[in-house]
Amino acid sequence: MRGLKIAGLIILSFILFISLIAFGLAFSLNRTVLNPDFVTAEGDRLEIAPLASEAMSQALQVELSEEALDSLTETIAAGFEELLTDLEPWIKEQVEYVAGPIADYLVGEVESFDVTISLEHVIHVIYDLRGMLLGVFLDFPPDELEGLPPEELEQAFDVFWDEFFEEMLPTPFQIDETVIGGDAPLRIASFTSGAETVLSEVREYVGYVRLAYILSIVVSALLIAGIVLIYRNVKGSTRTLGIVFLASGLVVLAIALIGEHVGGEQMLRAMLDVPTQLQVWASQVLVDLLAPIQWLGVGFIAGGIALLVASFVYKPSQTTD
Repeated sequence: MRGLKIAGLIILSFILFISLIAFGLAFSLNRTVLNPDFVTAEGDRLEIAPLASEAMSQALQVELSEEALDSLTETIAAGFEELLTDLEPWIKEQVEYVAGPIADYLVGEVESFDVTISLEHVIHVIYDLRGMLLGVFLDFPPDELEGLPPEELEQAFDVFWDEFFEEMLPTPFQIDETVIGGDAPLRIASFTSGAETVLSEVREYVGYVRLAYILSIVVSALLIAGIVLIYRNVKGSTRTLGIVFLASGLVVLAIALIGEHVGGEQMLRAMLDVPTQLQVWASQVLVDLLAPIQWLGVGFIAGGIALLVASFVYKPSQTTD
């Protein structure tokens, strides 16, 4: 009988150990990647202005002073906010204009389509941005133009500006079936089918995680109750549960720390060519992802130590005849 009791305790304790680890992983996923608030908060942490400044400096392949980068970033950010506000009605109008022909082509109602969009309004609105960019250009001219009078600097800027419009913004913009490909309807159908399959698989995995989260709680509670019933005394129950919680906490905490260390190193190696600001943000996201399981591991360890202390301190009450 004693052997069966020991075997039962060993089996229940091991299953509880696994169940607590599974709970830790599922708890972490529910608090992070499966939590919309967490995803939104991490996205809000990404500071666009410093990232744009660094990316702009790399794209230009020149060393700009911090003052020049800040001024350029601020100017472009303010200018594009104005630009989008001014263009919003025009964009909605053009989307409505081209949506019908494109939709008819994609569903196979027509074999071809041809839509021409005039960009004169866009050019007119963008031209308002010229004055702001010219101001930055005059304040921080390229090294090869340093020292030239403002008139000559403005002429050099005009050359760049004219080339930009000629190459990037043709006045008429034509859209036909060649732009999106002759096999677009087939690709759309294939993509839709593939997207539905992927979405179904993602939902299935999310369901598994949430099911594991709930089951790990229920199973852990039942296993704890089973251990208590086998012992039928506080001292033995708290000692065994303390060992299990302590061991589970150490494993969970080790997973978090190893993930943070190894994962952080691998991520930084893979992001050597991206802006530093993006590397810093990604590192912080990794820390935040592992924070719940790390704190849960600490909680398990603290709970395990408390149970072990209770098992040694607890004195059963003495009954009197």
